[in-house]
Amino acid sequence: MDNNTKQPTILVKKSDGTFARMSLGEIKKMKVGKITAPSSVILNEMKDPLKLAVRDSSVATLPQNDNNKKVGMTGKDAKSLLEEDKLVAPGTSVAVGRNNQVDTVIKKLSFSVASNFFNRLRSAIQLRLKDVRGEKETRATVLRSIKDGGLGLTETQANELEQVCATVGNLLARPPAKSKTDLMVEDQILPQTFHKMPVPAKMAPHNAFVHEEFLKKEEKFKISPVAVSRPAMKDVVAAAAPVGPVEEIKFFTLTDFRRLAQDPNQATKRLAQKFINLREESVLLFWQALDAWKQSPLFADYVGVLNRVFIGKVASDQQKTSDQITDVEIKALIAMEKDLVI
Repeated sequence: MDNNTKQPTILVKKSDGTFARMSLGEIKKMKVGKITAPSSVILNEMKDPLKLAVRDSSVATLPQNDNNKKVGMTGKDAKSLLEEDKLVAPGTSVAVGRNNQVDTVIKKLSFSVASNFFNRLRSAIQLRLKDVRGEKETRATVLRSIKDGGLGLTETQANELEQVCATVGNLLARPPAKSKTDLMVEDQILPQTFHKMPVPAKMAPHNAFVHEEFLKKEEKFKISPVAVSRPAMKDVVAAAAPVGPVEEIKFFTLTDFRRLAQDPNQATKRLAQKFINLREESVLLFWQALDAWKQSPLFADYVGVLNRVFIGKVASDQQKTSDQITDVEIKALIAMEKDLVI
């Protein structure tokens, strides 16, 4: 005990979850006890052969049943539950291959084909007997040339083949089979009909001698068709250019001069006032107005008359027309120019 107290202790966790302080010597004894324990167990197991036999035994097999040999697995057993049974109407069962009928048709034919194309003939007859191909399709196939995949038969041979197939396969007049029960047939959709329900009268029977206000004729309103509005067509007119006082003098005509006043002297005074207004505003505008005056039609008219005067070809006022300038108007214009220059 003295030796154990002198040795250092260690806090050890036991198997039950509690902790205890143990010396190094006690821990070594526990380790020795754990190592030696399994050896005794192994020796005990070797002495008992029954325990080893149970552990090493093979997988147990069930006894064979003699009834399993008699029962076999059919196609229905391997069929999925999600698959639906094929619905076949009674009375319309058709042979799958029709090989016997094909052989019968070939025996009844008065012609034959080459051995290389015998299978092609059998295929055409089989498809016709199964009603996969119609009369026109079968005829077109057998009349087609051999290079194009046909049999190269003549019209007579094709007719004979069709008659024999119809006789053997009972294709000429085969009534449609009537099933006792309708299998997966949709109901016929009939047009929906509407019947007007009788409505009680809102008013008493009409009597002319009682209800005089109803004798008036009912006004009938007619809706006139809306007239199609068409876009109005107008002539394209260029916008008038802005005309200033200088441009006005430049295009001044005899008609414009006479519109100023009936008396030529009064008309010249009003025309001279235009030049005076421009001179008061700007000298440059005044000189531009004088240049424009020399380009005006009125200036050209009276200068032309003066030129004819010098030549000696001057007509009197009585011989002049209304659209020609008179002598009085010429004298008034000459006096206006003198005043403007001065």
